[in-house]
Amino acid sequence: MKIIVVRHGQAEGNRENLIMGRSDSPLTDVGIKQAQDLIERLSPYNIQEILSSPQLRAIETIEPFAGSAKLKIQIDDRLMEIGCGSLEGKTVRDVNNILSYPFEDLLDQYNYDLYPYGGESSEEIRKRVQSLLDEVTKGQGKTTVLVTHGGIVRWLVYILTGEKIVGMENAYVGEFNV
Repeated sequence: MKIIVVRHGQAEGNRENLIMGRSDSPLTDVGIKQAQDLIERLSPYNIQEILSSPQLRAIETIEPFAGSAKLKIQIDDRLMEIGCGSLEGKTVRDVNNILSYPFEDLLDQYNYDLYPYGGESSEEIRKRVQSLLDEVTKGQGKTTVLVTHGGIVRWLVYILTGEKIVGMENAYVGEFNV
């Protein structure tokens, strides 16, 4: 079976360098173009199922492909971005000052706890991502697209391969044989 992992296209919050977490933000013109480009990038795969985060930026990213492939987008809350609590909506610079170290470094460690800010811990995230993968891989060998966010893509790749990703671009596409 094949799993295709897609990170959403550039959203307004990405352009403004904000920690978005569970906050929502529509795609920018660049993000809309990235979403359109996914039609061609995903067309070589025999995709039979699309699961997406319920967040607007993820749905807007996969809608053009889903429409062209005539596939229904199934919403799965386990693909929502990491909950960052009170850090959401702040600039990366402000969050770095609050934490006294770069937010990206925090995510790169794969061992963090955002409870003090009303967010999630890495263990909670790992469990929900593993739960999703367990369910998806029980399928009948379907090629499945998972549309999500940078924080969750990191965990998907780590659980599937054991490799830790350091940063990634919007509209990332990764292919995994399971």
